Amino acid sequence: PILRMLEATFLSLNESNPNLTDSCWLCYYVKPPFYEGVSLDTPFSYSTADAPHQCRWDTPRKGITLSQVTGRGRCFGNATLAKRKGDVCTEVVEPDKKNNKWVVPSASGMWVCQRSGVSPCVFLAKFNNSNDFCVQVLIVPRVLYHSDEEKSVSSLSEVVLQNRQGLDLLLMQQGGLCAALKEECCFYADHTGVVRDSMKELRNRLAQRQRDREAQQGWFESRFNQSPWLTTLISTLAGPLAMLLLAITFGPCLLHKLVSFVRARLERTNILFVGRQ
Repeated sequence: PILRMLEATFLSLNESNPNLTDSCWLCYYVKPPFYEGVSLDTPFSYSTADAPHQCRWDTPRKGITLSQVTGRGRCFGNATLAKRKGDVCTEVVEPDKKNNKWVVPSASGMWVCQRSGVSPCVFLAKFNNSNDFCVQVLIVPRVLYHSDEEKSVSSLSEVVLQNRQGLDLLLMQQGGLCAALKEECCFYADHTGVVRDSMKELRNRLAQRQRDREAQQGWFESRFNQSPWLTTLISTLAGPLAMLLLAITFGPCLLHKLVSFVRARLERTNILFVGRQ
């Protein structure tokens, strides 16, 4: 699903702005918000049914607000409030509550409302037209575009190798290489589409650089890198072992000093006692 969404994003971008897809990176943003809404300027409908089949209640709710909506779409509700919140509506209509129960968006659409949030359909009996409005949107994962990044593949690999954890984030996903770096998960694209197989070159280069890096390490250091559990075990036992070693090394000496001190005090006390008699 992730790769299909990227391919759909690429096709849309290539159709609308083909000059942007000569060489680019399409990236998922992995910090909230994960999704954004694209306004739909298509007709919506009403329903008198108690449970309209068009309402996709089993669809997972994506948490977005009006601030994550781009473009202008069809709206219903309070027109004054809609204008105050920004240019998000092509038109704002007052919903027909007399003869209908639900406001149903167009296919694949959802409603994002100022007060009631995200919903596949809006129940008119609970909708307050005086202080709320809704815009029709298509909710998609947030995809970022980076232009002319093909020449930065070497610097991309250097960033990964500087961060040991970054290398562990490289993974094969849906047949393509997902370079999870910092805050984005990126796929390379050109006019042929989202590239999968050619990205193996980047993965192989990173693997070779990592092998060279490990070859320069000593046996003891590489053992720590290959066995995280060993690092945890040694760090846990280091304190108690150090205390035990100190006790074994200096314990007899301290005990001898203590015994000598107590013996001297007892002898002195005994001499004083005999002298008084």
